Amino acid sequence: MNHSRKSRIGVVVLAAVSLGWFADVARPCVEHDPAPPDIWIKFQTPRIVWITLHGYQTFGSSAGQFCTCALNQIPAITSVDLVEFREPGSGNLISEFLFAPDGDSDFGGGITWAGFSSSPLQSPVAAGIPVDVLFRVNVVPGTSFVSLANDLSGAGNVIGTDEADSNGFPTGAHQIVLPAGPIMSAPVPTVSEWGLIIMTLLLLTGGTIVLGRRRTPVAA
Repeated sequence: MNHSRKSRIGVVVLAAVSLGWFADVARPCVEHDPAPPDIWIKFQTPRIVWITLHGYQTFGSSAGQFCTCALNQIPAITSVDLVEFREPGSGNLISEFLFAPDGDSDFGGGITWAGFSSSPLQSPVAAGIPVDVLFRVNVVPGTSFVSLANDLSGAGNVIGTDEADSNGFPTGAHQIVLPAGPIMSAPVPTVSEWGLIIMTLLLLTGGTIVLGRRRTPVAA
């Protein structure tokens, strides 16, 4: 192979790489294994409910990409006004994903989807970050945990996630639509081991100070 031919091949390969022909395009949003996600339900008020879908994780993604997700708006749900991605356990908001309602985020199947699309990511997101997907919904008066859980269990598919184009349309490149898994009340936050240690030290310190004061002799 002569030098000029090698040069031409090198230019073609460089162009292909720069155009992303050989690149594994990073996918924003989240994935879930084929098993339906666990669902946690928490009543903030009798009419405002948080529905958490557990067990998702992020794909690696680059700045400027979009994500879409949607919840099946079953009859018990009058509206869905917020979706957040949070870290399991800590509950910290994953701030790279900021969503707004988007009627174009539709996953079909004859379902009334309450869809959301993200603004373009402002910074890259690493792959494999565990994610809880939280929807804040409003429910009809008189809705109970049991009735809402039964409705979600019998609704077929309840959540869809995918990559999106700039208009919020799911691209289908990595679409995942799943029914409800086990449904339970949202776990009550508990004190961690370090929290218990700190509380114990504070109690011991306070007790030592009190006992020390009691033993101080009173001047005549």
